[in-house]
Amino acid sequence: EAKWPAIREAFLDFEPERVARMSARDVDRLAGDSRVIRNVPKIEATVLNAKEVVAIGKTPDRFRAYLRSLGPPTQATAALRKRFRYLGDHGTYYFLWSVGEKVPPWDEWSSRPSKPPARTTANPRKSSAKRARA
Repeated sequence: EAKWPAIREAFLDFEPERVARMSARDVDRLAGDSRVIRNVPKIEATVLNAKEVVAIGKTPDRFRAYLRSLGPPTQATAALRKRFRYLGDHGTYYFLWSVGEKVPPWDEWSSRPSKPPARTTANPRKSSAKRARA
């Protein structure tokens, strides 16, 4: 909780249009900023996710309509995890809750079995043994 003000500042108050315009230089700068998680793939994912939000619609009403078109929370979770990067079940639940979408009680949600969706953009890394054989 104590780190959130600095993270919010580093990521431009989480304004999707501003974050979506972040450059590779901005990503490098954030990767060296001790106030944030300095994981380059996660920082890059934040920028890409902001671009997705902008693509869905700039007004909150359009984004809310998009969220509601996804169906109940379990279906919405699967759809959001496929579209956005580094978004898991817990993060999706928190996101839906924080934007005022109806979600089940946490105890019910966290005890349900979950399975990760197939990512169409995944590029699994080969093990060193498989690379040597290729």
